[in-house]
Amino acid sequence: YYLFCEILMQRPLDRKQIRIPNRLSSKDAAYMKQMAKDHFDSIMTVIRSLPLPMLLVFRNINTVRSIVKTHGDCIDRYSLMAHVAVQGAYNISHKNITMSIRGLIEKMQFDFILKYVF
Repeated sequence: YYLFCEILMQRPLDRKQIRIPNRLSSKDAAYMKQMAKDHFDSIMTVIRSLPLPMLLVFRNINTVRSIVKTHGDCIDRYSLMAHVAVQGAYNISHKNITMSIRGLIEKMQFDFILKYVF
């Protein structure tokens, strides 16, 4: 899962902090290049095992990053993607009222943590 997360975010995961910078430092870029060289076979295995909709997400991440960069990095795309994922996890069109309420509560908790804790 650790490798998958680093591939998805295209950033090293630093367990000392929760905030993920939008810009990659030269040290982080060097780490990612070395990690890709050292784990190329594992990376390809992970990518090949993904369902097609997940591959679409991977392909679109660079497009989103480019658009955000063009507009001045004015949003935290990781928080935004996580926010959408929480919404999608409890899509009310496919769940009962209990799951809809649970999803709303989890979405509110997520928003609170992002706004006041981090």
